[in-house]
Amino acid sequence: TMKHVRGDHVGWFSGTEADIGWELLPAAMKKTDTLVNELGKLGGECSHVSSRSQAMCSVYPGGGARYVRHVDNPDQNGRLVTALIYLNESWEEGD
Repeated sequence: TMKHVRGDHVGWFSGTEADIGWELLPAAMKKTDTLVNELGKLGGECSHVSSRSQAMCSVYPGGGARYVRHVDNPDQNGRLVTALIYLNESWEEGD
């Protein structure tokens, strides 16, 4: 957990884990793999997009836990794309 920063619980997943309780995660990871594949075909800067890392999944349990705006890659470690995917089944735009 990163309670001292934002209060969420964090886990890292490949999308192949069995029975983690997030049925939507493997499908979302497949879509991410498709996105990575398609971006790599575009050429230019996108040609450097060739793979993905594990997904960082966060749960915000309430009680002041929150998303804190930040820069994902301040050290320029090679990551080129960040995707936010909401897996809440009842999530609606505006939540």
